[in-house]
Amino acid sequence: MSYKDALKPGVSRKEVEQYLKDRGAQYSWIWGMQNNATTSNDILKIGQEKSPHWYCSWEDVDIAFEFEGTGTPSDPLHHAAGLPNDRLKDIILWRQLQNCL
Repeated sequence: MSYKDALKPGVSRKEVEQYLKDRGAQYSWIWGMQNNATTSNDILKIGQEKSPHWYCSWEDVDIAFEFEGTGTPSDPLHHAAGLPNDRLKDIILWRQLQNCL
């Protein structure tokens, strides 16, 4: 079963993270800004590939669990790792170049 089959848009961050923990998945999070809003997404590494560019050593292949925040930008917990009530927006394949010049 794929993550998209098991985790539908609208489920809480708490439910997503419990699902991952129950399956022994090691995930991390990434914080950022998008359209003047704070975002905090859970990231699950699924692989690593050779970089398509000479100036980077490799490319991490991750699954990103994108959440719509329920906190405010001034909420320090939301800046750190999101809030348990944040809602899943989408699950995407996400690639990150690593060890670049």
